[in-house]
Amino acid sequence: MIIGTAINKQFIGTPILENISFKLGNNKKIALVGKNGCGKSTLFKIIAGILPYDSGSVVATGDTLAYIPQEFEFPETSVSEYLYSCLENEWEFYKIDILKEQLSFNNYSDSQLISSLSEGQKMKLKLIEVMLTDPTVLLIDEPTNHLDIDGIMWFESYIKSINKSVLMISHDRQFLNNTVSEVWEIENRKLTVFVGDYDHYKEEKAKLKKDLDNRQKKYKKIYFDKLIGSIKSDLNESKTPTKITDKSIKVNDDINSIIKGIDGMLDK
Repeated sequence: MIIGTAINKQFIGTPILENISFKLGNNKKIALVGKNGCGKSTLFKIIAGILPYDSGSVVATGDTLAYIPQEFEFPETSVSEYLYSCLENEWEFYKIDILKEQLSFNNYSDSQLISSLSEGQKMKLKLIEVMLTDPTVLLIDEPTNHLDIDGIMWFESYIKSINKSVLMISHDRQFLNNTVSEVWEIENRKLTVFVGDYDHYKEEKAKLKKDLDNRQKKYKKIYFDKLIGSIKSDLNESKTPTKITDKSIKVNDDINSIIKGIDGMLDK
């Protein structure tokens, strides 16, 4: 389990993340969502240990983590040379063959340069690299960006089949619906957890927004009711039955216009 507690992060004095807490583990498949610039990549890199945070803590208890970025960087070398360089011990080469089989990594030659591979093949190559470390938690940034339809379908099946915890950033709604059981949303520097797939998250968000709108309308009505009562009271006290001037009529008309305007706001 990777546990984050009360994490805060600023950039040049501007708060990005505030009091972020989470638990990542138990083989859950999770989506990290939010508007562009909200801090998704920042939190990703904090969890991965790439970026420092200002306060709080991130503790991994019995878990090892691997991070797959949105863009891959490979040396100008062949597939086989690269994979063998990823092994801690040369005699473990059999692990590469097992992973190739599991990931259906084929249609290439061992001497082929990595730069000539398709983006889908590069994704599989990167997965083989990180899986050689036998991580229990995967962080994957925009995994479907460079995959075709067949590649996305394969990756969906792969994510669902592995006994590992996965946290993903993705804008592919269908992909998330088919893979995740939890959604983490960053909004206004805070993290909120929604249990369920992406569609369920959107439904819950709509309900929360409606509830918030209704509460705001209720509080606005209470405030304006008091304001209208006060204005009417002042208006009644200012009326003089013996003398009505053009000026007093104009003031009364102005006040009535304000009241009508407030009533109109409450109806919206």
